[in-house]
Amino acid sequence: MKRWLSVFLTLSLLLGCCLTANANQLTTGKDELILNNTSTTPAVNTLWSNCDTGANWDTESSRGALSLNTADPALGKGCIQVDGVGEMWFFSICPAGSIDCSYVTHVDFWFYTDNVNIFKSARDCAFDLSYTGAWSSGGVRVNAGTLRNLTLQKGWNHLTLPLDFANQTPDCNLSQITRFRFYAVGLDDMAFQVRMDELRFVNQAGLENADGVIANSVMELIQAIGTPNSYSEPSIQAARKAYDELTQPQKDLVENYQDLLNAEAAFAQLKEQGSVVFPQPCVNP
Repeated sequence: MKRWLSVFLTLSLLLGCCLTANANQLTTGKDELILNNTSTTPAVNTLWSNCDTGANWDTESSRGALSLNTADPALGKGCIQVDGVGEMWFFSICPAGSIDCSYVTHVDFWFYTDNVNIFKSARDCAFDLSYTGAWSSGGVRVNAGTLRNLTLQKGWNHLTLPLDFANQTPDCNLSQITRFRFYAVGLDDMAFQVRMDELRFVNQAGLENADGVIANSVMELIQAIGTPNSYSEPSIQAARKAYDELTQPQKDLVENYQDLLNAEAAFAQLKEQGSVVFPQPCVNP
């Protein structure tokens, strides 16, 4: 009897250890499938705008001249450009109506400037998100200190900026962000040209998957070329430019790169045959 009691106690202890070790796991009843019950933050890498068109973009209160630049985007076929003096404003209504930024921690975008001191010289600057449309309430932002501490270069800069949740307004509804504004004011008589491209809202988990997202965007550009014809040069150049700007790990993820090489070769043959049309570049308001 004592021997059976000893065996029972030993089995109980082993079972208790197993239960403790697996306290955070759910089993499905099948030995090969175990689901972890720990809470995880979902990866977020949400595109607000690829900036290939001027739809849903404006300068607030008509300050500055906003245009669509198709000649020199960072990625894709276009970027949003503002030429101004004294004040920089970008303003956009969410193309999808609203997006869920509940798990967003950063804004990620390409920013072009011809003046590297644009934020350091500003009296005030910020990147605001809002769901009310009233900037005095319902918002969260990238603050002025973050922008002033940026080290910019003339030309394109890839920026990933943290949102300041410490000063988030109490009524901010991050699940229904409808608009943003990006501004620098109090620049005296400083003239400048700035551009934005490929604006995304992300978190750390999303940033870790960013290489795949960027590679996919280049693959889409290559796929959009289709069968090369006499009008294909702009789309081929856009895909080539986007591919060349990738890091090597990102290039390794572009599965249809051979299609780009084939398109370039086919277009070169068309040029030799004298059957190529050269469209004039344009900048649309």
